Amino acid sequence: MWKVKNDRNNSALYAYNTRVIVPFFKLWLSVSREPDLAEKLAEDDFWEEYLQTYPIINSRFLNNNKTKANKVKPLLAKIVLLGFTAIKTEWKLYLQQNRQIYAGNYNIPKENHQAPITKFFKDYLYDYYWGLDWVWTIVAGINYSRATFHNNFKKENKLTICPYCDVDTIAATRNSSVEHFLPKDHFPLIACNPRNLIPCCTACNMGNSGKGTEYRSPVYSQFNRQIGDDIQFKFNGIEIDILHHNDPATENYLGLLQLRKRYKETAIQTAVINRFTINYNMQRQIDGLVDKANFLRYVREIGRDSGHYFVQRDLLDQANVIILPTRL
Repeated sequence: MWKVKNDRNNSALYAYNTRVIVPFFKLWLSVSREPDLAEKLAEDDFWEEYLQTYPIINSRFLNNNKTKANKVKPLLAKIVLLGFTAIKTEWKLYLQQNRQIYAGNYNIPKENHQAPITKFFKDYLYDYYWGLDWVWTIVAGINYSRATFHNNFKKENKLTICPYCDVDTIAATRNSSVEHFLPKDHFPLIACNPRNLIPCCTACNMGNSGKGTEYRSPVYSQFNRQIGDDIQFKFNGIEIDILHHNDPATENYLGLLQLRKRYKETAIQTAVINRFTINYNMQRQIDGLVDKANFLRYVREIGRDSGHYFVQRDLLDQANVIILPTRL
């Protein structure tokens, strides 16, 4: 719901894209044009010898396997055997999709990517290599980690509540994930783009309670819109509803994050009403009235850490039916 930025992480991830991902594409394109490629790939020292004559990437990448069953050299072999034309098509898609994300367009079509390249982006470029300290210090020239990513994001946005739902915190590492707005299962080539990565709570990252790997279009992103300003909450006398919106991009966002379902949960309903009641009573004047501007300013300020700002903003006009005498 909260509009966010990710500029503090941009330089590190831009360096990662230009100094790690782009060189891998250059390596694949170059090797794929080798004559008698299948025979050469069967040689034990092919990759090391190739990089001695054409040092596109650091040779240490070749000796870092994710697991014994998931080794990098066989995967690289599968990629280059796709052929120059197939790899060049993926290269063009990589440039095109990343350019569109940087331009703020998240309504890009899903493509049928080559399986080995999808696997390399997901398993190695995003998951494994990103977690190796030497990749950042030697290749990118900086100290960086997922913890750095989280800290940069929270400091830049002054936000420790989940920007997706405005319900759960992302302050604790165990309850905070680096989430892909456009899921890496469908959009692997932008898996390391800083404008596609956002910390969120565990519930929003899971398929049974949040977006998981689902994708809908058209849809708004936190990077180009404060979606909470488009949403209206209303207390119907029993529970809190999120009213239907005539904008398909807003409706797709609500459905993608399963926010109507989340806000119907008893624990969340109770927490919202209790927090609203406490904040409302704190803001009461001697004559029993609440200054609307002061109330909204207060709940917005604390909401960046404790959440429930957008729902409390809308409930203020219904305070007379929510703040029962027994709660005073």
